[in-house]
Amino acid sequence: MQSHAELDLTDAHDLGICVAMSRFFSANLVRLGRLAATLAGLGALSGCGAKGEKNSPVVDGQKFVVHTIDDQQQRLPFIALQAPADWQVSGGLNWQYQDVSNPVTAHAEVVNPAKPEAVYFFPTTGCYWLQGASARNRPGTRALGLINLAPMQPAEAMRQAVLKIYRPNIPGLQIVGTRELPGLAAMLKADPKQNRGIGVKVSYNENGVPIEEEFYALYYYVPIGYDGPQGHSVQLDWGLDKVHSFKAPQGTLDQHRDIYAYVVHSVQLNPAWADRSNSIRKSLNDQFNRNLAQGYASIQAAAQLSRQITANSDAFLASIDKQRAASNAASASARSSADKFDDYIRGVDTVNDPYTGTSQQTGTYHWTDGYGQYQNSNDANFDPNKNSSVTWTQMTPVN
Repeated sequence: MQSHAELDLTDAHDLGICVAMSRFFSANLVRLGRLAATLAGLGALSGCGAKGEKNSPVVDGQKFVVHTIDDQQQRLPFIALQAPADWQVSGGLNWQYQDVSNPVTAHAEVVNPAKPEAVYFFPTTGCYWLQGASARNRPGTRALGLINLAPMQPAEAMRQAVLKIYRPNIPGLQIVGTRELPGLAAMLKADPKQNRGIGVKVSYNENGVPIEEEFYALYYYVPIGYDGPQGHSVQLDWGLDKVHSFKAPQGTLDQHRDIYAYVVHSVQLNPAWADRSNSIRKSLNDQFNRNLAQGYASIQAAAQLSRQITANSDAFLASIDKQRAASNAASASARSSADKFDDYIRGVDTVNDPYTGTSQQTGTYHWTDGYGQYQNSNDANFDPNKNSSVTWTQMTPVN
């Protein structure tokens, strides 16, 4: 799995990419959903800052706060997540429009500055392999954002990815163990029928400190058939998705596993970013297919697409904004998923309020006297009506 292999724009056939690959592209739209929950490449990024402290949860003695990671290229927040208050959060996204099968990658790091302890989110490792009379493969090369590589079993794929992509060239790194995790897909809100959970534990030294690190991922394998002029062909899409790791000094990882797991489960995707990304991918697919219709081979079509967007990047993004505005106007509702994402960032709940109609409150449980006075608590057993001459009514979240 050589993630650094360069894209050769000179010979589509030598790269094993057939024109039919554009028809496979529509099946790759599901990768955006994978990426959103996964956090998956390096890119320019700003805006990794602590935001609201809605419930200020405390896990294993650590108070958590909300951080956001922004997509500078699309000028939108990408995700929000919660991390211990004194930990550092950073990340990045990178759009490569010529990679029409995988045009955006992302990553994030949640690091304890006091010691070598962290939660890492890695880019999806997407691969493909062609079968059939017209198939020509060059293992290790990249095309349209995917690595040309024959499928491996999940455990071997994970081992190779750790050694060659996630933790390459670390002297003395040892694979401690590998095992399949049948419940991981459901836990990460993915389809267990299409994803197999896999984990790998490694050990190594970092600046003289013995380290243990556990890597988790979902292995996917999707055959996509196509019948064309040269007969039946199959593209095997496979790889590792939702890749993340827990890192700690040797012998301490189990003690703080709840902290690491809470970070992973706190990740929230910005629905506005997802909508925009879907619009971009559709536009890229449409333009890619128009280039193919003009007679370009697939790799040349991708290169032409990149030149077209680079020359007209502002116009391209403006057209995406226009499409999104029209879509939002057509599907406007009282409380959208974007509204709820905004609440999450700012650390509030929007609740049904008999005094104002709706109001925004901090905490988990919200009470009002109906005249603009409120009591909020994170304690499920809290009841302001006890020993009170005022009647307090519990408010419910706005759906």
